[in-house]
Order: sequence, then C-alpha cells, then structure tokens
Amino acid sequence: LVIFSITVMSMMVGILGTNIEMQVDQAAGGYDIMAFTLPSAPIPNLREQLAAADMEANFTAVASLLSTRTTLIPPDSEEELRYPLLGVDDEFLATNAFTFQKLLPAYDSGEAAWQAVWENRSLVVVDGSVLGVEFGPPAVFTADLGDTLTFRSKDNRTVNKTVIGMLDTTVMQGVYTYGRHLAEEFEVSGPTFFLLGTASGVDGDRAARELEREFLPYGMQTTVMKTVVQEIIRVMNQFFNLFEAFMALGLVIGIAGLGIITIRSVHERRQEIGMLRAIGFRQRDVLSSFLIETSFVAVLGIVIGTLLGIFIGYTLWHDEFRPEGFTFAINWQPILLVAAVALVVTLLSVVPASRKASRVPPAEALRYQD
Repeated sequence: LVIFSITVMSMMVGILGTNIEMQVDQAAGGYDIMAFTLPSAPIPNLREQLAAADMEANFTAVASLLSTRTTLIPPDSEEELRYPLLGVDDEFLATNAFTFQKLLPAYDSGEAAWQAVWENRSLVVVDGSVLGVEFGPPAVFTADLGDTLTFRSKDNRTVNKTVIGMLDTTVMQGVYTYGRHLAEEFEVSGPTFFLLGTASGVDGDRAARELEREFLPYGMQTTVMKTVVQEIIRVMNQFFNLFEAFMALGLVIGIAGLGIITIRSVHERRQEIGMLRAIGFRQRDVLSSFLIETSFVAVLGIVIGTLLGIFIGYTLWHDEFRPEGFTFAINWQPILLVAAVALVVTLLSVVPASRKASRVPPAEALRYQD
C-alpha cells in the first residue's frame, strides 16, 4: 500500500514536471513575459520604444492591451464587483496562442471567436476561472457561454456584453474585448498591460530585468510566466513530498513488522531448523532460506504496489490530464529508489533473526518443546 501511494504521487510529480512548457503556453497564450506600467503612465507604442532602445530584436511578439478595473454585475445577480476588463490589440489577435475550454457552437475555432470580438463590441471572451474550480479558492464570479455581463462606467452608463468563449488560462484573469471598443466605451487612455514573446536564445529573466530598467519612468513591473508556473509546480511538489515523507514512515513500520514476523517464524520453526541442520544443512543454507523467503514477500509487495500505482497513475493521466494536453511520463527515479531502499532495509531487518536461526545447535532444537 505504501509503495502504491508513493508510486502514484511520483507519477503526478513526473507528469507535471515534464509538461512545464505546455503549461506555460496554456497559461500565457504563447507569451513569455507579462509587463505592467502605472495606470497614469501608459505606453502608446511599446514596439517603437523597444526599437529606439535597440531591444526589439529580443522579442518576437509585443502585444499591448488596454486595462481597467470596472464595475461588473454578473448574470443572475445584483451584486456589483470589480473585475479586470482588457482590450486587446491587432498584434495580440495575430500572435496569441490561447486555447479555449468552451466556445459557442457558432464559432468553430478560437480564431473565429477573436474575429467576432474584433468585429462586434458586444461580444467578449473570459478567462477560465469563471467556470468555477473544484479545488482551491472560489471564483470571483461564475458565468457560462451566452450569459450577459453588465458593466458600469465611471459616468454610470451600463454596457452589456455577451460571453462567446472561455479560455483555458486562469492566470491571466479578465474579460477580453477589442481595445478600440474599450477605449470608446470606458475612456481608457492607453495600454498599461503588455504581453511579450521572447526570441529564440533570449533568456526570459534577463529580458524582463532589462525591460524594468529601460522603462523605469513608467513604473514597469514584469513577470516571467515560466518562473510563475515553475513556482506553482514547486509548491505542488512540496505538497506531494510531504505526503511521501508520511508514507515513508509507514514503510519503516511495515519493514519493522516484517522483521518481527521473521523473528516469530524462527521461534516457531526451531524444530524444523534443527532437523535441517541434523540432515546436513549448513548455517549458510539456513540463513539463505530465510533471506529468500523474506525477499520473495518483499519483492512481491514492491512489484504489486508499483504496478498498481502505475496503473492508477496512467488512469488519472488518461481521464484528467490527457484532455488538457499533458503527455504521459513516469518519474522512475523516486520509484526505483524507494523500491531498492525498501528491499535492502527489509533484508537487513531479517538478517539478525536469520543468523540466530542458523546458529541453533541441532540437538537443542530437536529437544525444543513449544
């Protein structure tokens, strides 16, 4: 059971760890860096300023988004809340690789949905958090395809928008509309939120630091998406490692129990041991017989636990992770390490009792009465 639990958790760690790039693409839509400036310091044309600073070659995509937090009234609710409203530009529409969890049947692809958002100011796309999550903190609000979201502007005008698609990402939360529509309806002066894709061979962390240094007058702050995803996975791995540590304690108790069973077996079979010694079995033969018996039990338990763990891990991947685009992977290192340590420690725990059994004098063992 312990080997089974450790195997399942190791497989979860392996699947998450080997799909970091896919998770980054899913969370950030193919972009590598998120950047924000002060609301009072928008940058009208970031690409031109990058070219002027001789930094444009570092980036393959520079999407500029209008951003504002406005009053939102969710569907079937009178409660008002604040939620980001994002206005995308033409470069975002051309370069983003966001995938959709759900789309209205009228749109057969993500490109069609973005085209509709560009053409029709009443249509929007929302992030995946509004679907609600089974685990973790609750969503700020919930909605579904076809629902109408009501926004209230600063001058108390109401604007209704219909949800036509839901993104996979829950990292970049917001309601997405076209930038020109947002500027006209909510009087947003200029872009303060930027998504940048780095060129091949460019270090994302270094590029982010250079952006912050170059655009310090605008108060620019950057976030490297790969670093964020790795940090999330690191926290999850620590959680799994904590469980593995508790399982290891159970493994120690199980090994100790196997040693106690061996001691009891030696005690109960003193006469049989004496008979074996009397007909010519050497001490080494008796010791080997106990070690082989214990090894069989230990190896059988390890193999069954490992195979069942791999089967359950594969089932979890097939049902939960595969639809999200994760590739299957087995993290063999901790599985084999735990199996080897369990086998070695098990054998070491039974050696004292087995050695004691092999040294029992035949005459004394044959006189023994239970």
